[in-house]
Amino acid sequence: MRSDRAQGPQHRGSPAEGAAGAGPAGAAAGLGARRRGQGRERLLRNLARTLEPRAPGAAASILEGLDEILTVVRLGLPRELRRSLACINIVENILGSVRRVCRNVKRWRNASMALRWTAAAMLEAAKGFRRLKAKRHLPALRAALIAHRAKAATKAQIAQQPRAA
Repeated sequence: MRSDRAQGPQHRGSPAEGAAGAGPAGAAAGLGARRRGQGRERLLRNLARTLEPRAPGAAASILEGLDEILTVVRLGLPRELRRSLACINIVENILGSVRRVCRNVKRWRNASMALRWTAAAMLEAAKGFRRLKAKRHLPALRAALIAHRAKAATKAQIAQQPRAA
C-alpha cells in the first residue's frame, strides 16, 4: 500500500470526487448522479479548487463556464442531450476554421470585412458538421427553454409589482 495515497485533498471520499468515484472524472460524472439543485455548484467549485495546483487553466475554465454547465443541468434535459450541449468541441471546430480561413488576411480594413470573412469561415466549417447525436431530444430542449423563459417572465412580473405595506 502506498503511503501517499491518503494525503491531501485527493484521498478517497473527498468532495472533489463526487458521487461516482475517483478524481476529477468522478466529480464530473457525479453531476448527473445528484438530484436537481443539490450541491452541483459546490461540487464544481471543489473540483476547480482541487485542479488549481496541477492544472490552473482547467480550473479557470470550470469556473468560467460554471453558469453554462449548471444551466444545461437545471433545464432537466435527457442525459444524452446534456452531454452533447456541455461539450465545447462544436465551438472549437468553428473557431479553428475561422483562424484557418482568416490567417492570410494581412490588413483588416473595417468591421464589415471582418464579419464577411468570419461568415465565410463559418460556412466553410459547416461543411464538416455532423448531426447532433442527441437530435431526437431537441423537442425536449425546446420545451425546456420555453418553460424557462415563461418562468423568468413570471418572476420579472412579480418583481415589478408594487409591494403592499
